[in-house]
Amino acid sequence: MKKFGFRRLPVISKGNLVGMLTLKDILRVDPSLYEHLGHLSKIKEEADKLKKTLSALEIEQESEGLCEECQAFSTLLKVENRLLCSDCREELY
Repeated sequence: MKKFGFRRLPVISKGNLVGMLTLKDILRVDPSLYEHLGHLSKIKEEADKLKKTLSALEIEQESEGLCEECQAFSTLLKVENRLLCSDCREELY
């Protein structure tokens, strides 16, 4: 599960699905394994940061007006469905 990043595994008996095995199930049996799983949360955090950064790069349009964050008149970029000046955009990322 760790090697391939699976969080659940099917449990099959005589060719029929009888349940699902989760990380929580395994930790209930042997809690000492928890310390080995800590790196998985770090991987998830990094994936979330990457997703945010990529969405910030997907600029839909550029215009002039009031920044939705600081209310300054500036050239605006659409980031995460909000029109932001370059200063506010840099503060987000």
